[in-house]
Amino acid sequence: MIKALLLAVIAVIAVDIALWAIIGWAAGPRVALVLALATAALGLLVMLWAVWRLRHALEERLRDVDEMAGVHDHKLRDGESVNDRYWSDMILLVAGVLMLMPGPITDFLGFALLIPAIRRRAARIVTSRLP
Repeated sequence: MIKALLLAVIAVIAVDIALWAIIGWAAGPRVALVLALATAALGLLVMLWAVWRLRHALEERLRDVDEMAGVHDHKLRDGESVNDRYWSDMILLVAGVLMLMPGPITDFLGFALLIPAIRRRAARIVTSRLP
């Protein structure tokens, strides 16, 4: 499993480098640099937003710890469970990291994870694989 994941990461990096070379050749190196810096800056903002959301959710959970008293799937005001929100925010943090990495493929994956429906689906996939 780890070897397959490592090979996938190496393959994505290799394809990203090739795509950046094509973008640099087609649009020019300045355009490629501006695109890389813009998506990296956006990724940093997404990461900061995700950390703020996680901190806020943790403070809310700690504030309500007395009334929750052992309930692990407490519902928030909007009907979303605390665990669903936590994992959705963690996926949002991953989206920011992906956007921070230079490369069109990782940027596309990061932008895709910004869509709430995709982020919720990814969170469900992660939680279904946890023990």
